[in-house]
Amino acid sequence: MLGGQLDFGSSPSRRDPGSDVDGTMQGEGHIRGCVVLQKCKVKSLLHSPGDYILLSADKYEIKIWPIGREINCKCLKTLSVSEDRSICLQPRLHFDGKYIVCSSALGLYQWDFASYDILRVIRTPEMANLGLLGFGDVFALLFDNRYLYILDLRTESLMSRWPLPEYWKSKRGSSFLAGEVSWLNGLDGHNDTGLVFATSMPDHSIHLVLWKEHG
Repeated sequence: MLGGQLDFGSSPSRRDPGSDVDGTMQGEGHIRGCVVLQKCKVKSLLHSPGDYILLSADKYEIKIWPIGREINCKCLKTLSVSEDRSICLQPRLHFDGKYIVCSSALGLYQWDFASYDILRVIRTPEMANLGLLGFGDVFALLFDNRYLYILDLRTESLMSRWPLPEYWKSKRGSSFLAGEVSWLNGLDGHNDTGLVFATSMPDHSIHLVLWKEHG
């Protein structure tokens, strides 16, 4: 079990037969807004393919943590977009085992997990402070408090938007999620069906955005 916590760390809890183990990873600043656990798919400076990777993100930094029984362990690596903390990150994090992607006040930042280098920065005025819902080979899905956006990664331009109602806002990003995301790697004529986006509403209902049925 994994979650962010108020003492600025990430707290994994693991139960093995006959034992209870709790570990805490200590951060250095802000409430953890996002925690991601994913298998590594590349050889990196610190990991091999198949290793489980634990990431956390706050409003300034992304941290890579060890997974073990140590108490109060330190992070393995810290990624940021500005040394002086002048650029804030949005509270959503994408990691597919190869690339880390996060939205910021300037646009989208993409890191190569093998080297931890910034591979790509997509900066456009209309993309400032958009939340990230999904990132693929061809498209990215983003949103703000008014619209759902589709970004074409080939041209680095917003190609479509869909109006959203006044949804229930959560600073942690827990009140909205993407649906099926295989289409982000390219439309094939079959994967443009089903759920695109869901969010909770002030009246405790759930608003769904679905692909339009063919015909």
